[in-house]
Amino acid sequence: MVKNKIVATVAALAILLIALLINICYGGSTVGLKDVIDVFIGNPVKDSTMIIVKEVRLPRAITGLMVGATLAASGTLIKAVMRNPLADSGLLGIQSGSALVAIFIILVAPNLYSYLPVGAFIGGIITYLILIVLAVKDGKIQSLRLVLAGVAISAFMGSMIGLITIYNSDELESAISWLNGSFVGIGGYDAKLLTIYGVIALIVSLFLIPKCNLLLLDDSTIENLGENVSLVRFIVATVAVFLSAVSVAFVGIVGFVGLVIPHVGKLIIGQNHKWLLPFSTLLGSIFVLLSDGIQKLVFSPMEIPVGIVISFAGAPFFLYLLRKEV
Repeated sequence: MVKNKIVATVAALAILLIALLINICYGGSTVGLKDVIDVFIGNPVKDSTMIIVKEVRLPRAITGLMVGATLAASGTLIKAVMRNPLADSGLLGIQSGSALVAIFIILVAPNLYSYLPVGAFIGGIITYLILIVLAVKDGKIQSLRLVLAGVAISAFMGSMIGLITIYNSDELESAISWLNGSFVGIGGYDAKLLTIYGVIALIVSLFLIPKCNLLLLDDSTIENLGENVSLVRFIVATVAVFLSAVSVAFVGIVGFVGLVIPHVGKLIIGQNHKWLLPFSTLLGSIFVLLSDGIQKLVFSPMEIPVGIVISFAGAPFFLYLLRKEV
């Protein structure tokens, strides 16, 4: 059993490497694999090739890797907290809460840009707390109330985002692209910040694996083991919200990754978070990188936000879960 999990993880790492190379090689113009390798090992290449690989393609590929990893990890943690297969930061409105604060900083208070991830986290955690208040009935989180509350919160946050965007119409085009989850304009500085925040949050999430496995038990059993259920849930949820907020802060709203990927990971590797959480982060990175690669191959030279491409795959899966679970 463990051998199969190791094989699956190694295979995922290999596919991830291929997905990275696809994103670095293909775009508005194709860069040969040999040229890409020469850039990384320091062999002489054309200046234009060096610029394309190091200043355009590599930051974008790193961004896709980190966005997929953070959103998949966030979805895995949120599902553990809520014990609900429909739980996801995008569907539940948490991403919209983060996006509201982020778009305010980007369009209204750009002098606060260095605090963008923190602002997005604050927006996300407030939204999460509101969601819990609305979804709880008789002391338990109700699946239908959870989904409906998420829809209502997303609609409200969306209207606020629209209002801010309209009042800053000179930035309308870039705002619309960002709200659909776009990697356009991502440079080395943004990719570096995203990586720093993302890696820290992912490392913290790994320390929560025992808590996530604990949440597989019923509340009375957890309390008998001497754990405070509410505190455990809040800690895990806080890290989940931060993981989501990191992604939203830099690329906007990318839905369905946290919904789809943990389910796929669970089918392949099981529900033990010791394997599920790291494996889901790998699958999330692969999913986002391949989605970005597909949009570049299919729609080039036009640029389609990667969030739209992901939604084509995620929406049918959500409808399947909605029919099955609610």
